[in-house]
Amino acid sequence: MRLVNKIPAGALQLVVFIGVVIAIILASFVVLAYVNMKFSKQTNLLIDTVDYANLGIQIGLVEDYPIRDTIPLSFEDTGLENLKLYKNSWGIYETLTTVSSIKKNKIINHAFIGSTFNKNNRTGLYLADDQQPLVVVGNTYISGKNYLPKQGIKPGTISGVRYYGNQLVYGKTSESEQRLPTLSFNITSEILRLRNVLNENDAASIESFSSSLSVKNSFKENLKILYSTEAITLENASLIGHIVIFSDTKITVNESSSLLDVILVAPKIEIQSNFKGNLQAIASENISLGDNTILKYPSALVLYNESVNTSEVKERNVVLSKNTQINGQIIVVLPKNKLTKYEPQLKLNNNTIVNGEVYCNQNVEHLGTVNGSLYAKRFISKQAGSVYINHIYNGRIDAKGLSADYVGLNFEKPSGKKIMKWGY
Repeated sequence: MRLVNKIPAGALQLVVFIGVVIAIILASFVVLAYVNMKFSKQTNLLIDTVDYANLGIQIGLVEDYPIRDTIPLSFEDTGLENLKLYKNSWGIYETLTTVSSIKKNKIINHAFIGSTFNKNNRTGLYLADDQQPLVVVGNTYISGKNYLPKQGIKPGTISGVRYYGNQLVYGKTSESEQRLPTLSFNITSEILRLRNVLNENDAASIESFSSSLSVKNSFKENLKILYSTEAITLENASLIGHIVIFSDTKITVNESSSLLDVILVAPKIEIQSNFKGNLQAIASENISLGDNTILKYPSALVLYNESVNTSEVKERNVVLSKNTQINGQIIVVLPKNKLTKYEPQLKLNNNTIVNGEVYCNQNVEHLGTVNGSLYAKRFISKQAGSVYINHIYNGRIDAKGLSADYVGLNFEKPSGKKIMKWGY
């Protein structure tokens, strides 16, 4: 009689369990491999989408496309379904926006762009030829590539103070033209564009105003506008991004406010002492900055008015008080007005520092420091009750004092363009 070995039921269950576990593990490996392959493919598609969005920006820096126009870009055998480049403006700055799409991936890039400069060949001073020489007094210092009137430059004396420098200029000089170099942008057109946006919106779509307003708006979203017919005081306000603040009378910015990349538009703009932020202030009558104000890069102060009849306004000027610092640009473009012949339309007080560019087609009183470039129609120095034409008293213009990475104003003949700042 043959004996049969019986296998315990528990052992069979163990074998089945192990088989199930092995099957699950194998299935998991298969699923993991599939997921990993799919994830890798999606990651590569996303990387390609990002790369093409960046490529679109680089193309926009090289090609001279019309402003406010959408340009479709195509690349064969790339899988790219859609790449569009849009060139626009934000105040005095040009902007480039690219929209890249592959499958379900969509990337939007937004960048502020400006002109690049050769640090060793950067303009220090450009003084328009008004048939008068430039006179330097005191501790005035001018370096860089300088453009001066045919009458040249000479040392002078004001109230017994003579010129103390070893050289009149520290750099090469060339003859200037009667007109300043032409800027490539038209600030009047930009203001009209922004006002058209304002007029096209009904009252409900315009943000209501309060002094402690808090608004953040990406440059990838539609423009937000804050508007008032009355004077606006920004106190304890937080405004960031694609935002324009309009007032028909005046805008005052208190040090308690936080502003980033916004545009202020009003006849008069006052930035009070100790404010720190980043903005563009565009006015038609006056811009004033209190003591110890710091405007971070890229910021701009713009005083413009194309009306020839300016007799109703006694003074149109930009005044920077002591210890202010501007990182960016100051632009004054006004019509010729005989009433302001002996008054400065731009005054840089003692200990004022501009890291960037100053452009004024009128009179400049320069008592501070410009690390970068200064373009002026004429200089004025008001000392000891007298007015001295085309005199600079203790003013400093240092073309090499600005970083080589600085990206600035767009002129009609730029040497090249570069990204100034990425949008968000």
